[in-house]
Amino acid sequence: MDLLFALLLTLIAEGHAPGLDASFGRANTRAHGMGILRGKRVLMFGDSMVNCGINIWLEPWLKRHGVRSYVTRSWASSTTVTWSKAKKLDVFMWRHDPDIVFIVLGSNELFHPSPRMKIRPIRRILKKMGRRRSVYWIGPPTWAKDKGLIKTIRAQMPPGHFFDSGKVKMTRKKDGYHPDLAGAKVWAAAIWRWYSSRLRAPGRPTARPAAAAGSRHRPPGKIGHR
Repeated sequence: MDLLFALLLTLIAEGHAPGLDASFGRANTRAHGMGILRGKRVLMFGDSMVNCGINIWLEPWLKRHGVRSYVTRSWASSTTVTWSKAKKLDVFMWRHDPDIVFIVLGSNELFHPSPRMKIRPIRRILKKMGRRRSVYWIGPPTWAKDKGLIKTIRAQMPPGHFFDSGKVKMTRKKDGYHPDLAGAKVWAAAIWRWYSSRLRAPGRPTARPAAAAGSRHRPPGKIGHR
């Protein structure tokens, strides 16, 4: 009896709640046969929300559909300003040469009183991505009403390239901000449903062809500090 109870607690902690895996299965079914992802390189970067669990849950789905590489880079307490100025982003783009980029930023700037001040760093980050890559912005999983940042970020992205995470209900850690592992699984499932529907929709965005050997950009300078 004790063994069964311990097993049940483990399953709950890992996010295997009733209906959650079924949601995963439905998202996978809808995304079945998305050959557009085959052979592509994917980079996800951003603040601490990257490492809250969505990085773990998204990986098997991407790999299942033929993604060649999936790299995540998390910078705790980072913002659009710090990423826009950091040489490390240039290094990541050169080193991993991604076809598809997911940006997970905004949680540390949700309550900035002048969100329009973030337009310049947001555009600077997007400029670093280049024109040939498919770039998607995963908005912060808001826990309270923001002061206009969500609208500001969305306005800088092409239609269909911004995911509003604030609409996803998820369980969170004791800090009340970061999702726990089960909450991250729910968040990841919502992201995957949205992204796969984008790829399967008419006029879907396409990632650039895989880079030919020797066609990568020259390496940037030494990584700079924050």
